[in-house]
Amino acid sequence: MVRRVEWFGNIKKGKLEILDRNAMAKAINAEFGGSDCVVDIIIEKCSKKRSTQQNKYLWGVCYKLLSDHLGYSPEEMHEICKYKFLRKHYDIGKEHLEVGSTTKTLSTIEFEEYTENIRMWGASLSVNIPLPNEILNEG
Repeated sequence: MVRRVEWFGNIKKGKLEILDRNAMAKAINAEFGGSDCVVDIIIEKCSKKRSTQQNKYLWGVCYKLLSDHLGYSPEEMHEICKYKFLRKHYDIGKEHLEVGSTTKTLSTIEFEEYTENIRMWGASLSVNIPLPNEILNEG
């Protein structure tokens, strides 16, 4: 089992700034109990998280149109789509589990891929889900 502490910071002018160093020290102490050990330090550039506009489009357009067509609530469509397109697999003992992941941590690019998958699936179900900047032609 890998023991880990993840923390966040910023790089400004080439220098690493740790956010809330005291809290980070407490988290490290809680995980490793003050023992001496060798650790790997990996620094990754975070991608921009999904936007509020993307989330409004997901709920107000994608899930709404699918729920109207299929008869499920938008919350049920959220769970169905997460399971269909963001599934995670876990093996616990001899048991294999699959669960839908979350949309909260998706980057803007990952979120667009998620909504594109939903649009394509909708099309296969005869549900026209417009692109975010399209206007529905009524009539």
